[in-house]
Amino acid sequence: MNKNPGKATAEFKWARRVAWLIGLLVLAGWFLSIRFGLPEDFWLVVIVTAGILLYAVLALLIIQRYPRHTVGWLFLLTGLIGSLMVFNGLGLFAWGTQWNSALAQGIITWFDLQLQSPWNMIPISLVLLFFPDGHLPSPRWKAVLILVLIAIFYIQATPAFGPWVGELRGPFDADNPLEIPGSEIIFEGPIGTFFEVLTILAILGCLLAVIVRFARSKGVERLQMKWLVYSAVVIIALIVIQLLLGVPESHPEIMWYFMLISPALLALAVGLAILRFRLFDIDIIIRRTLQYTLLTGLLAVVYFGLVVSLQNIYRSFSNQQSPLIIVISTLVIAALFNPLRIRIQDFIDRRFYRKKYNAEKALADFTSTARDEVEMDKLTGALLDVMEETLQPETAVLWINKIEGSTSDER
Repeated sequence: MNKNPGKATAEFKWARRVAWLIGLLVLAGWFLSIRFGLPEDFWLVVIVTAGILLYAVLALLIIQRYPRHTVGWLFLLTGLIGSLMVFNGLGLFAWGTQWNSALAQGIITWFDLQLQSPWNMIPISLVLLFFPDGHLPSPRWKAVLILVLIAIFYIQATPAFGPWVGELRGPFDADNPLEIPGSEIIFEGPIGTFFEVLTILAILGCLLAVIVRFARSKGVERLQMKWLVYSAVVIIALIVIQLLLGVPESHPEIMWYFMLISPALLALAVGLAILRFRLFDIDIIIRRTLQYTLLTGLLAVVYFGLVVSLQNIYRSFSNQQSPLIIVISTLVIAALFNPLRIRIQDFIDRRFYRKKYNAEKALADFTSTARDEVEMDKLTGALLDVMEETLQPETAVLWINKIEGSTSDER
């Protein structure tokens, strides 16, 4: 926490002003869009707007509690850049369409291209590098920070001063008004390849920082890292599922929407971890995710296996399909659900949560002993044993009140 309350208040006021600016820019962009006509990708802009407001809210919450936390200010910067993108994409693009000026359209396109690089790079590089305490893992990681800044600068410089081709030309099909003649030598060929490799190394360095922090983390920091890793694994898993199902080819807009909202979802997990909101629930969430993912997969395999095999057998006799087989398969799945769930939960606890599994087993054994045991000495010994196994205290003392007085057993 910041030791200077006055300074903290001043910093939070600045953050609040920037947040208001973000809201006003988004509102102005939507107002101009309504004035000149809503965009074709309406839901795409809605998703981006929701992500921008999420960044702003998380930034305010983090900065209010930790005024000098780097991630909070990175969130605020990302939200500001996103609001400029919305204002430019909704308002200025619509205005540029009405005003048929090649120079104005080129400047609007140039401005839009300058915003895309930090909007994409900050959440997947700098935020990961400074999470969860707002500082680098150690001074030696300044090299990775420098690589990231160079990568962002180069990615911005390419559309800023190089020629535009393909999608870079934007909806106006405009030329770069600030293009430097002969800049192809810098932005293309061996030099361009070198900086592309440098960008990949910078992102990999940030991912490595997350791995190093996770390996070294303990206590609360360990739980914070689990929130980040869990959200990243879920996002990657959903992307892989979409690729396996062929979503990019059949419904490319869904994949595009998800790729845009993924950084905001990652930011939400990061913000919750920093604010320590329901921080200790992460182990429960991970256990439930593993449990129901594995359960759903097994039930799906059993269901489709039954349907396909039984339908093939029935078709060999009658040359037609039977809806009764689907009903039977559904009933089988309903009967298998609870036994499979219990077995899978037991398997996951034994494999990944051994300490918790041992504690639950010790409590279950003590319950059985307490139900059958009548001798007080054996019962108190069993109680002390289960306390040592589940809570692992340095010492344990048990007082028993009797009519004649009180006695104690100590370990």
